[in-house]
Amino acid sequence: PSLSHLFDGLVCDDTKHVAAENAEYQLIYSISMVIKAVLESSPGQLIMICCDDLQWGDKTSLSLISEILVSVGGFKDICSRCLFIGLFRDDEVDDNHPFTVQHSYIKMMTSCINTTEIKLPSLSKEDICDMLMSEFLLPQRYVVHLAKVVHMKTSGHALFVVELLNSLLRDSVITYSPQKRRYDWDEDTINLLQTGDGVAGLIASNLKSLPPAFQRVLQVLSCFGIQTDTFLLEILEDLQQGIISSLDTLVDKGILDRAGGIVIFTHDLILQAAYESIPMEQRKRLHLQVGEYLGVLATEKATGTIENVSKNLRQLNIKDTVFHMGCKSLTSSLVSLACDQLNIAGPELARVDNHKLQFAEWNLLAGKETSRQSDYEAALFYYSSGIGFLGDQCWRNHSILCLQLHEGAAEACYAIGEHDAVGSYTQTIAANVSLEDSVKGHIVFLKSLSLAEHHHECISVGLKLLNALEKFDIPSDPIPSSVLEAIVSTEIMLSKYSIDQILTLCEKKLDERVQLISKLFDAFYLSCYTAVPSMLPLIACEWIKYSLQEGVSAESALAFATYAIIKISICADFGAGQYYAEVVRKIIRKHRTAHMFNMQKYE
Repeated sequence: PSLSHLFDGLVCDDTKHVAAENAEYQLIYSISMVIKAVLESSPGQLIMICCDDLQWGDKTSLSLISEILVSVGGFKDICSRCLFIGLFRDDEVDDNHPFTVQHSYIKMMTSCINTTEIKLPSLSKEDICDMLMSEFLLPQRYVVHLAKVVHMKTSGHALFVVELLNSLLRDSVITYSPQKRRYDWDEDTINLLQTGDGVAGLIASNLKSLPPAFQRVLQVLSCFGIQTDTFLLEILEDLQQGIISSLDTLVDKGILDRAGGIVIFTHDLILQAAYESIPMEQRKRLHLQVGEYLGVLATEKATGTIENVSKNLRQLNIKDTVFHMGCKSLTSSLVSLACDQLNIAGPELARVDNHKLQFAEWNLLAGKETSRQSDYEAALFYYSSGIGFLGDQCWRNHSILCLQLHEGAAEACYAIGEHDAVGSYTQTIAANVSLEDSVKGHIVFLKSLSLAEHHHECISVGLKLLNALEKFDIPSDPIPSSVLEAIVSTEIMLSKYSIDQILTLCEKKLDERVQLISKLFDAFYLSCYTAVPSMLPLIACEWIKYSLQEGVSAESALAFATYAIIKISICADFGAGQYYAEVVRKIIRKHRTAHMFNMQKYE
């Protein structure tokens, strides 16, 4: 959705919300096509993609990666020029881990993907011994004991070995002896060397030796995880002075690294040491402070134009490289970052009701933004966190906000396949608002039931809702006479409309209730098609008559498509079937929505 900010002249309509069940497939297809285009740009073009720390990947991200690899593997002529390298720690992955599932899936796809596993074990005592012999230019007998101690204290972890040896040199435990004309050390001192809990304690102790200002900078950075965008650091400069000026020193010390516009902790254990250096009772307060600062800044930016945003950010000494993101993207990014911090702090620290309300509203914005980007697991986190900030009295005091959060959470659960949670959120909505206000939540619930193959329950709930909302009386077990009666009455009504008149109804501005009724038909249509196909004529006829009275929505094309099939299969009228098929095509063109192109699955 943000590609238009990267490429001049690219128009992107980000007001259209792609259905959750289609968003992932669109993303897989789009990324696969980008990779294909790069590979085909020149005959010898090669691509290498490297993803580290896959053991921390969530189910959605790992599934996305594996599906993209399978998709690219289908390009037989060029797939051999694409290399994907995935790194993970096998001691943090068990048989039930999402990575294990996707890894097994990829290994099964031997027809399109060639996989090779390379295990990188820790350094052995012999490896460390060879390293010391090479660095100190000494024979084995001099370094074998030192290698044994180093291996014992580092478990052979390469980074730990380097850090420990550097600390021994820095602290003059290992020194060059002019008398012996070689490096030398006292073995008793080496044996009694205190490194805390392994080298993690050593790294932590090294951080504690930094000036307090540098320690505070690292503590603030650690609140954002392993990496942070440079533009965010520039924004945070006003909150924590000295962030920018300390970066060069921290990079020189090997604590941080720079890669493009990103600042990275050089190792996750260094991140852990920096974060754990914050006293427990102060951690959540720091998250709250950072979150409030970013949230207020984002709110201020949302009320101004891009020129005002640029002016205000320049007053904070933030460089022009930030401005290409645009006002909307910058605001959305800041709101999400603010919510990440506030949600870690939790509602317990937000003691003022107005603050809790504000934090819940920010989570709603962040949830909508991540849903628009098809990151539904993150969206669910934001929606549920927003509900948590409102507390037990949310429906009484802030019913509209609470309804939007629950609807968003239900849709996110549906998108990631947590169908039981969809039902729970829908029940909560139904218990606290009117039937009319609960329709959106019920539509998601119906789609979830259909996807979980609970078709009869889906049909039953759908029919009850239609009856309660618009007095539709559709039998769940229709008899042939009622089907024929419905077809005749629908044909009489349709005979009064030409194709142009039907298309005119597509231009009619539909109120929200009419749109929801049409979406309600659509939500349980697939279950009818799968479980009780004899109901489809009645569903289609009632849907068409309703559309002719209230307006033809994008979803209405499905009803006309079904009616075209009815005219052919039941009435044996091929001419009428072809006529209504043309109506369907013109309705689809008229609405031009991505949703309607998925009608192919019913044809």
